[in-house]
Amino acid sequence: MNIEEQLLTASIRNTVSKAERMLMKYQTLSENNTSNNIDVGDNAQELNEVQLHLVFLIEKVFRDTAILAERLGLPAYRKDVVRKMRSFAHFEDIEISHWDLAFHSPALAAARALYSSLAVMT
Repeated sequence: MNIEEQLLTASIRNTVSKAERMLMKYQTLSENNTSNNIDVGDNAQELNEVQLHLVFLIEKVFRDTAILAERLGLPAYRKDVVRKMRSFAHFEDIEISHWDLAFHSPALAAARALYSSLAVMT
């Protein structure tokens, strides 16, 4: 394996970590608002910025994972990554998980799972 694949793997791991921190920041900010004032509340602008940054990071994880799959000689897996990425209409969709009351991003979870499968190979 080349150094490029190792560096890309480290970059994806770092991006996933940043995305998880953005998700936690989104949760912290949104807890101070109610559903009635989420768009105009005290933290509305910062919430929007965090959400946009989270979307950027999720897209980056998917894109970089597809590149890593291609570099590892797995074109079918790359197609799976792209197909999964396209299956999400909105990366910014966030839901509350039922088991721990924390915020959960289905798109981030899917991107992390696809990356994890490749990470063991690098």
